[in-house]
Amino acid sequence: MSKLKFNGLYYYLNISLNINYILRFFEKNNLVIGVSLSANKGKELFKNYFPQGDWFNEFYEKNGNYTIFGNKISFVCGKVSYEGTILDSGKLSLFSHSYINGHESTNEYKYISFNDINKLRVD
Repeated sequence: MSKLKFNGLYYYLNISLNINYILRFFEKNNLVIGVSLSANKGKELFKNYFPQGDWFNEFYEKNGNYTIFGNKISFVCGKVSYEGTILDSGKLSLFSHSYINGHESTNEYKYISFNDINKLRVD
């Protein structure tokens, strides 16, 4: 049984670049979508690093299909491939390779539920 969570987002916040890399997984059809959002030189609060509105859904153009074997996961999302491990802590450790510029990195993606994101947005 997969430990992957579907009622929220997985994110890796690169503070030095002010970019939040976000993945959303759907149980139906093993669909995954991904996006990177940037902040204006750190002037935005953490709560604004997550997609707002309903555009980040299963019809988003940068999508792919994930495969899980045990605790291993792999997928291609847009022009980036990912391979990694679903950790017991609810996190993902993912190696990524960009087909655009060849950049490679390994990062730990944390999970945040939609409920917790909504709590962050309450002023």
